[in-house]
Amino acid sequence: MSSEVSFETPYDIPALLTQIASNGGDLLKGGEEARQACLTAARKLQFALEKPTESILRARVAEPAHHAALRIAVDLGLFQKMAESGKKVTSVTHLAALTDADVVLLARLMKHLASMGTLYEGEIAGTYSLTPLSKALSQHKKFQEAIPLSFNVIGPSFAALPEYLQKTSYKNPHDDLSQIRYSKDHNQYCGPFQFAHNTPNDFWEWIAYRPERVCPFNNQMNDRVTGLSSWDDTQLRPLEEKLGKEAGDKDVPVLIVDVGGGKGRDLKAFHEKFSTLPGQLVLQDRASVLDDEEVKGLDDKIKVMEHDFFTPQPIKGARAYYLHSVLHDWSDEKCADIVANLKPAMTKGYSQLLITEHVIPDHGANWISTTLDMIMMCCFAGGERTVRDWETLLGDAGFKITSIKGCEPGTESLIEAELV
Repeated sequence: MSSEVSFETPYDIPALLTQIASNGGDLLKGGEEARQACLTAARKLQFALEKPTESILRARVAEPAHHAALRIAVDLGLFQKMAESGKKVTSVTHLAALTDADVVLLARLMKHLASMGTLYEGEIAGTYSLTPLSKALSQHKKFQEAIPLSFNVIGPSFAALPEYLQKTSYKNPHDDLSQIRYSKDHNQYCGPFQFAHNTPNDFWEWIAYRPERVCPFNNQMNDRVTGLSSWDDTQLRPLEEKLGKEAGDKDVPVLIVDVGGGKGRDLKAFHEKFSTLPGQLVLQDRASVLDDEEVKGLDDKIKVMEHDFFTPQPIKGARAYYLHSVLHDWSDEKCADIVANLKPAMTKGYSQLLITEHVIPDHGANWISTTLDMIMMCCFAGGERTVRDWETLLGDAGFKITSIKGCEPGTESLIEAELV
């Protein structure tokens, strides 16, 4: 029998194998670039080697089943109990006793979690140990909260998307709820989220009526970039010069206004790294977000202010106005309103508009960015934007983009703009 592998695929399998092997040495030395190169090649190799039936089974059943198994494991506190046992390898029988779950059921769930990479299966049948993912889920509450939040909120929106698009003649979802309130019962729909959850409310109104989900959602927004490059890393260091030295000797009463800044994660990180820059830092968001112990514990240099970004900006003449993952929630029309409320507060030639969001490339988009774009479509009828989209949006609003800085693929970019 021939040892050659023959698949109809645009991927060059020998070249991918060579690429993975050649990048292996660099990976062992460390470095994000080598990790990304190996990961990209490995994903392409999987796509190339999978048969269509395998790919369909993975997408149709294995991944949704994995999500369900993760949700059950989090509900049972399975990963925490594995970590608390103090043992490197834990048996299903022991875990069933700790969780009060049926041992047969738990064995089936853990086998699937292991086959999907969430657990390591031990050499002895029925024994498992933690992977980096399950270890993170055992330690971090915010990671644990992400699973039921996505399962209960985002999952139904994805499931309803095909039917929604069929009924709306495959129009790109739009976030305008002002014209008509939709319901499934009357065969009328506004966005995928409203259709899936059978609600007339937008996402923010809907979640506000569910207090048990507000805190987990806010936590996810506050911690959404954990482990990834963020705005205060290499992206922003050149901006430190602009915000500080290039401001000259001019008095800087307010350095940055973080508009819709959640619990202040970004401002806290910025202050820790650039504490010598002059001027106050201002955190703005809804009252329900700001009423949190984490916010109350922020440094005194960070002023906390309740503000709705659909209303005029009250802080005038700040050095920078910052929007992190705000505009992708809204249509171009709503974004124009948000930016229009900032313009009168800005000083031409001095104030900067800073936007941290994913910028989708025209070719070779990373799966993280495209996944987030799908989430924006389903939950907010919004979306991630390309460079051209940003140029059009900000140009029409009277701004000129001066720089777009990005780090590794799948992470957010920092967009710098100024008044024309």
